[in-house]
Amino acid sequence: MFEHVGTYYWIETVRDAEGEILSRGLCGAPGETTTVTEVPPPLPPQPPTDKLAFTGGGDWMLPFGIAAVREAYERGARIAAICSGAFVLAEAGLLDGRRATTHWMHANELAQKYPAVQVDASVLYLEDRGVHTSAGTSAAIDLCLDLVRRDRGAAVANALARRIVAPPHRAGGQAQYVTALVADDEGSRLSEIAGWARERLATRIRVRDLARRAHVSERTLIRWFEASFGYTPGAWLARERLRLAQELLETTELSIDRIAADCGFGSTAGLRAAFTRHVHTSPTEYRKAWAGANT
Repeated sequence: MFEHVGTYYWIETVRDAEGEILSRGLCGAPGETTTVTEVPPPLPPQPPTDKLAFTGGGDWMLPFGIAAVREAYERGARIAAICSGAFVLAEAGLLDGRRATTHWMHANELAQKYPAVQVDASVLYLEDRGVHTSAGTSAAIDLCLDLVRRDRGAAVANALARRIVAPPHRAGGQAQYVTALVADDEGSRLSEIAGWARERLATRIRVRDLARRAHVSERTLIRWFEASFGYTPGAWLARERLRLAQELLETTELSIDRIAADCGFGSTAGLRAAFTRHVHTSPTEYRKAWAGANT
């Protein structure tokens, strides 16, 4: 369970059956103090959590667990399920009529047991009217980073991703798994290429430029990107440019024109179009919403 408290998250780890708290503490953004206290000793009472995350099944499927889920939802808490934790939410009726995902190995069982749930096993994570669900362990990290991004903005979420050595942002709509795997040496070269491109987002980068640097054909490069990132090189570059623009809008006073140029959008109109398409707001409104939020 975790609650957004100012610039921190108050986190409690709860034992399933007895509801006993195993640990609790404040977790701050990267660079801020993080304290996790084993219990005991007791800490001062905290207000009810405004976010709950559930891992797979277990004793949460018992009546007390289902009642706790319903009570939290009814008072407006944001609910998230990790992997087979979706079964808990489905048993509580929270997923009826909603889209939800889980690990692809459990998707058929979830759909058969709870036919009122619109199960989508093709995505990493998703949100439907305030209820969040995710696939397996790595997708759960993606979901949690997305929650931080919603609360604190892209700059903090990106810094947190760097701290835990995770990709800065994998969109929820990305596929859970791919049929073609990238070999270790190919993955190493792809990582180098991605880093090289991120350092040059202000410039024009073509697929042929990336392929030439990797010493492979364009077709092979596209296969590598789709296998590792779930996107073509062009789509990946567009998302990286958008991510950088969000961070600059949050953390700098650069003009919109300058940010558009520094991120490689070519024009302010191109930046606005990208924000409208993917963020559903304008760069100016995005800056108003997030500027100063992390100070």
